[in-house]
Amino acid sequence: MQIFNPTITVVMSVHNGAEFLSRALESVRSQTWQDWECLVVNDASTDVTPQILADYAGRDLRFRILRNEEKRGPFVSANTAARQARGEFLFRLDADDEALPHRLATQIAFFREHPSVDAVLGNITAINAQNQPLPLAITTPMTSEVLQWSLCLHCYLTHSTAAFRREAFLREGGYAEKDFYAQDYRLWCNWSRAGKIAVLPEALVRYRIHPTQISVAKVDEQQACTRRALQDHLAALTGRVWSETEILDLNRAAYARGVRLGRGLRALRHWQNSWQADPRLSPAGRHELGELSNIARRKFIRHRLRHRPHEILWNWFQS
Repeated sequence: MQIFNPTITVVMSVHNGAEFLSRALESVRSQTWQDWECLVVNDASTDVTPQILADYAGRDLRFRILRNEEKRGPFVSANTAARQARGEFLFRLDADDEALPHRLATQIAFFREHPSVDAVLGNITAINAQNQPLPLAITTPMTSEVLQWSLCLHCYLTHSTAAFRREAFLREGGYAEKDFYAQDYRLWCNWSRAGKIAVLPEALVRYRIHPTQISVAKVDEQQACTRRALQDHLAALTGRVWSETEILDLNRAAYARGVRLGRGLRALRHWQNSWQADPRLSPAGRHELGELSNIARRKFIRHRLRHRPHEILWNWFQS
């Protein structure tokens, strides 16, 4: 039997994702770039996911299906798929999102034009469970030097837009498997420090926001994993281990929640002092991070003023 060796392997992991799975798979079939295979890991689903996958694989041989007998999680599953992929490039897509028709062609063109870049991500348009557009504003830093520091505040990158050179992904060990969640965030941190990541301004994916997605249904567990990855990232950036309290204060200040005004402002100032001490930053990078610092500070103060106005007054009297 002849082995099909495509340029791209689209990697997807799904656990009980029947509600949106067909739309995700159809978005792959609708790509303008047709030299692909789609390798889907059925992560021990108990709904009709297996039947949907079998139907697509029966109608289009470019769909290949793997199965976990026990639930392994999205990142272990993706690592398994990456090792069995035939494509030169790995493109990620979550089973509840949809790739826009030009997505594969756009990122492949960027890879061909920038041989030193090993990971390319892009922007999104947001939709809800009923496929209606949502007003979600995304501000994405474009360069690795800015991204490595801005990731300390927010994860600006959407997993479903990620594409990798397969050789580089496997060489770097793929996704870390130390935590069940947020290992995409850990990967962005690692690759941004290496300067091997680029972010495109174009919308490449329709990103679905709904009550059962991990970032909503498992928010506490995901945030705990994110903070552990952030602690490792800041240690690598600054050369010292940040305490759990420092990490928690910075994380809460960045998202404008659950930390007192004084502590939150100190955390943001500490982060700002850290990037200002980085001698590798270009003038443009310093300017962009300065703007980001101002935005984060204003957002945090506005939130505290709205919810805890007495804190603002007390801080003013003590200053």
